[in-house]
Amino acid sequence: MPYSDPYNETNRKQRLEAEAASDPRLFFNKKGNPFLGFMRFLRRVPVKKEPIDEKALLSDFSSIASDKIKEGIVVIIITIIAGVLWVLLRFNLISKDIMTVVGLFFMASLIGVTYYFKRKDKKSNRKYTLDDYKNYVIESALSDEVEELVYEPYFGIPQSVFEDLNVMQMGNRYSSTDLITAKYHGVYFAQTNIKIEDCDRENTVYFNGRWIIIDYPKKFSGKVTIFSKKSYGFCNTKKDKKLENIELENTEFNKIFETSASDQQLAYYLLTPQLMEKLRYINQSLNNALILCFKDGVLYVGINNIGGVFAPNYEKKDLNYDINKLRSDFMLISSFIEIMKIDNNVYVG
Repeated sequence: MPYSDPYNETNRKQRLEAEAASDPRLFFNKKGNPFLGFMRFLRRVPVKKEPIDEKALLSDFSSIASDKIKEGIVVIIITIIAGVLWVLLRFNLISKDIMTVVGLFFMASLIGVTYYFKRKDKKSNRKYTLDDYKNYVIESALSDEVEELVYEPYFGIPQSVFEDLNVMQMGNRYSSTDLITAKYHGVYFAQTNIKIEDCDRENTVYFNGRWIIIDYPKKFSGKVTIFSKKSYGFCNTKKDKKLENIELENTEFNKIFETSASDQQLAYYLLTPQLMEKLRYINQSLNNALILCFKDGVLYVGINNIGGVFAPNYEKKDLNYDINKLRSDFMLISSFIEIMKIDNNVYVG
């Protein structure tokens, strides 16, 4: 298989079970990349990398994208028809018996469509998969910018690690995929997709977006959380009762963010004037979807924008477009790291 990253997973179930049963602190290595701790559970099968045929890669991706679009259109049509039927039932314009029969028919149709496209994908003669395409885009976009690049399409930040932060309502379904981790200008970082739902409350989504972890250049002990006040309308952030609210000298910052800390002095040390101005700018560019948590030497950044770390554009089917978009997205991480390295006077023991 062309996608021959030495971190390929051969037993996903075993990895997930091991993560779920482990202490969240195992996520952090003491040496090297701190965000590869759970990779001890990998069963690695090193494979020599093969050169990528860009023309064949794009051709296969175009075929995959066409199927994705067709599948999406069919699903939308079935969903619209189901919605119309529900309205008819709601206003007693159709009997429950007819609704049940028709509903079962459309449910079966939806399952059949999904099964058809999955079977078609398995039977195809494509040389490359969607994972091959994503991996190639990520390497092309970031390999010149970062070191020690690792991409894991099927894994992300373990739930235990996220839950340990105590910044979000957790619901009853957690998923995290497309983990990218690397080192930029000597600073390690990781980013992933995270989706948190409560399936018992009409599929309420608490968070759906991008989560970034940065190994802070200067170490500190304690915790500081920063929530965009307008983000409450988009996600279910959770106030840590052990923290106290902090008012900072920057009044404009206080209007936009709610800041809490385990120690007031720690908040003053970390939130330098340069960083506060940067956060205001970033939050505005992200439509007030920013969530931050400084905890024990690590910065966590959440962006609740109903988008992932990297999602190929199935309509454009343009390799260069996807590569340039990922490079542009990476500027968010690089800007955080650069401003933190400028604030190199920060140190809290």
